[in-house]
Amino acid sequence: MFGEKMELLILKVQKYRKYLYVAVGLIWILVSILLIHLLKQPSVMVKELYNNDIMQNTSFAYQADVLPYSLHPSGGIIDITSATFTEVTRDIIIHIQSSIKAERPIRIRGSKKIILRLVAEDLWEKEYILSDETSFQLEGTENLIVDTDYSIKLQDLIAFMEQLEKEVNTRPGRYTFQIEPVISGVIIDGDYQVPIDLYAYTTLEYSQAQILITGEKEFTKSTPIISTQTIEQSFGFLGLTTSLLFAKYLFTGLYLAILSAIIIRIVQSIRRNKSEASEVQLINKKYKLRFIDLLQELDASEYQEIPLDSFQGLLTISDERDSPILRYEDSLRVIYYVLADGYHFLYRLNKQEEKLDLHRDPIIYKEVL
Repeated sequence: MFGEKMELLILKVQKYRKYLYVAVGLIWILVSILLIHLLKQPSVMVKELYNNDIMQNTSFAYQADVLPYSLHPSGGIIDITSATFTEVTRDIIIHIQSSIKAERPIRIRGSKKIILRLVAEDLWEKEYILSDETSFQLEGTENLIVDTDYSIKLQDLIAFMEQLEKEVNTRPGRYTFQIEPVISGVIIDGDYQVPIDLYAYTTLEYSQAQILITGEKEFTKSTPIISTQTIEQSFGFLGLTTSLLFAKYLFTGLYLAILSAIIIRIVQSIRRNKSEASEVQLINKKYKLRFIDLLQELDASEYQEIPLDSFQGLLTISDERDSPILRYEDSLRVIYYVLADGYHFLYRLNKQEEKLDLHRDPIIYKEVL
């Protein structure tokens, strides 16, 4: 009765061991697929939030104070778009408008001044102050920093140029008037600060015949205020939800653990196969008197087959059942059999993968005992 239970347990252990190897392999494949899928996804998503749009703008408009002449019999202030005649022009007036607008209210603080540079091409330049430096503080969505007319005092400039030409006895190839609003400071939008950063200027080219507008008439710069929000990605599996980063660590650890176990098992098998090369010779030498040699492989289909992990286990069963050990050997393998109580116990050795340790515990048989 005990012997039958033992044999059934041996059969179950052998059967479940095969299933365990298959299960481990399938789990490793599943974990590998999930890990590849997880590693392709970012652990966090960075979302850009559009908070505001700041628009810095500076524009120039031009007028001339002219004497009466055929085109303008009344004289006075006229608008100019491209040029005016020097002979009939008393002065040039430039309207500068500089503003900072935003979609949401902002605060601005800084300073401003207006300068004019008189440039003699390749010779010299002189700077004039059209408006002294002043500070300002503004708040809102539409902030007008400069909105004023500025006279360049043309007659004073002409007088200075003529006087200098006489003094140095040199006339440059060209004179240029450069008008520039110098605005510096900071734009404050909540926790964000943006420098006022708009370099704008206009130029007029002077000659004894005419004064030409050669500079740009409008400058614009847009500065969006964008914040970022980091959102941690989640991962759901089998009804459970966790962070994607934790899932990556978890499945990486599981993958490496299973892979390590597989590698260790393979390395152990390779080492055992290499180091244990003569088990057939040792078994045959020590127990040859107990063997009944077969000319062909045993057909034991009517018996329940139970493979064993060691020859020692087969030897123990042979002694307990008082059954002979049958042996079949060819060029590639050796099979040892014991037939008892309707069971077909066998221990198989491939000659390329023979084992050495004949005195180790018979694993399956010992576990049952």
